[in-house]
Amino acid sequence: MSFEQVLQGFQKIAAEKSAIQLTREQLFDLNARESAKDFERLERERSINKTRQIEAWLKKSAIPKRYYGAKILSASEAQKPIYARMQKYVDNFDKVLEKGSPILMLGAVGTGKTHLACAVANEVIKKGYSALYMTLNEAVLLMTESWKKGGESEIKILRRFCEADLIILDEIGCQRNSDISLSIITAIYDALNRELKPTISLSNLSAEQVCQNLTPRIYDRLTHNGVVFEFVGESLRQSVEF
Repeated sequence: MSFEQVLQGFQKIAAEKSAIQLTREQLFDLNARESAKDFERLERERSINKTRQIEAWLKKSAIPKRYYGAKILSASEAQKPIYARMQKYVDNFDKVLEKGSPILMLGAVGTGKTHLACAVANEVIKKGYSALYMTLNEAVLLMTESWKKGGESEIKILRRFCEADLIILDEIGCQRNSDISLSIITAIYDALNRELKPTISLSNLSAEQVCQNLTPRIYDRLTHNGVVFEFVGESLRQSVEF
């Protein structure tokens, strides 16, 4: 074999080796690009799944349609301190869950109590927690429905009240009081209190009137280790412009 043939052989091997190295570099680059695409795809899927999960929780929360987009933005200068406190409530909801921290919101019709409570629920849900909204009258009716043949037991319904991370009970004082309804309301707040469930109770009555309407025992349950906020000012519903 001549020297030229040997040289050509080495050149061919070097060229093949170079080609193999280039192919490896290309494969590495291709794998990197595919990995990046997979990561982006995974992030998109996570975002979509999170959005769907939030939408499902919003529907399950029974928040009135009027308050789907409610945000923690004060429409009144006098109420700004309350809104600031409730924003902290949302920001530290993990700690709120440990303590229960019930809240009672009092004020005349249209002063923004339900709007703020639902805004808090919306933000809590976005953080990955669950919420449940209902009027106190609906809660009583739900329990009395269980007495019908084939209905859920009272224990199961009480457990359902305690399933959500945040429970909002609206229109305190609007229900028809009787020994039966007061017994049911006592059972509901006792269950929530035992499980340290964060609750937001709303009423158009004063604190004294709520206490008289629900009995001191129930009032103690819905305010124990909690906060009472009083909403003042004219009805915000009258300030809407078209």
